Amino acid sequence: MKINYTLILLLFLFIFSCNKKHEDKINNNDNIIIDTQQVNSKIDTVEKTNVDTQTVQVSEIKIKKIKRCEILEKYKIPQPDEILIQDSTLTPDFNLLYNVNMVYLNTVFSQSVILGLVSSDLIYSTIFKNKNFILKYFTISAKLADKLGVGRILNQKDIENIDKQTDFDSIKNIVFSKTRQVCIELSNQNSHIELSYIIYGALIENNFLLVNTLLKNPSASDSLYQKLADQNEIIDNVINYYNFVLSVVDNYDISLNLNAMINDLTEVKKVYDKIYNGESILVNEEELKELDTLLRKYKSNLLVKSDKKIEMQVKKNKISIKNKQK
Repeated sequence: MKINYTLILLLFLFIFSCNKKHEDKINNNDNIIIDTQQVNSKIDTVEKTNVDTQTVQVSEIKIKKIKRCEILEKYKIPQPDEILIQDSTLTPDFNLLYNVNMVYLNTVFSQSVILGLVSSDLIYSTIFKNKNFILKYFTISAKLADKLGVGRILNQKDIENIDKQTDFDSIKNIVFSKTRQVCIELSNQNSHIELSYIIYGALIENNFLLVNTLLKNPSASDSLYQKLADQNEIIDNVINYYNFVLSVVDNYDISLNLNAMINDLTEVKKVYDKIYNGESILVNEEELKELDTLLRKYKSNLLVKSDKKIEMQVKKNKISIKNKQK
């Protein structure tokens, strides 16, 4: 019996081609949701076996691909420009903005929370049309974004473009779209640790600026007071998101940071509960000053917190806390 080798070869190529198409179809599926038990299992396996972790990273919680922005949409987490009131007729106070010392920003925690914080200062400067501060905080944001692996979004070309612009609407479009893209990109990369820290920094600074704007503009429009009342639900949403991240991260030090942030936001929410009961908004100077005191304390504590233990453990176990994806 003669064997037709040509026929066998063609049959083999056909089977291989079918399998490849099937794999491509699986790899292109963007609608898979994270199985939290599987995430914990995978991370535990990586930590115990000490293997290369290109596909599993603590920072990224990267087990399965999540649909574009699904996490941000699911938890209704706003961007900085959605929290601050966009009313340039109010009296700004640029002395409120954060004085950044880049020398001390050498951990993932500090780089991420300060990126969130200065992004809010960048939005504030844009709303009140102060080009010097826009350039200052865009430049700082770009440096921090680069350290966190998303530097291609905020870059020198954008800074030069803003510097040349005389139309503040065009500047506003650049700033708002770029700050949003950073969060979107981190969400798409599943870099939930960095994203959690960024959200905390942005939320603390946004609330600080919002409260102080009201203290300086007590006769502000109803829309500004509504923004204040909205913080109650936003804080709830962020805490829910942190609880999700806690459920998939099996790391003591990261959990410690997340729980500390939840405690801070819970204390802030207690004051907001006095201001808004779900039906009516009741604001007085006493509550605003109480919020101001809390938020100032949390801002001053940001650089005191450290994740050095996390970085040491990460290095030991070959788990990258930063996103290395190009």
